[in-house]
Amino acid sequence: MATERLLKWSKNAQKFFEESADKSLDLKFMFSQANENQTGDGFEEFVNSINKLNINRKIKK
Repeated sequence: MATERLLKWSKNAQKFFEESADKSLDLKFMFSQANENQTGDGFEEFVNSINKLNINRKIKK
């Protein structure tokens, strides 16, 4: 089931993305299948969040 929920970024993470130049970040993500927050809905929230334009434009393609 698709959701539109997003992550709640920490203040440090928000500041980091705001101050980063466009297309300047290499994104490496590791998750644990045993951690419910990192799979299923939690993973979907992460994907939704990085696909938002204000975050996505910071990531190198």
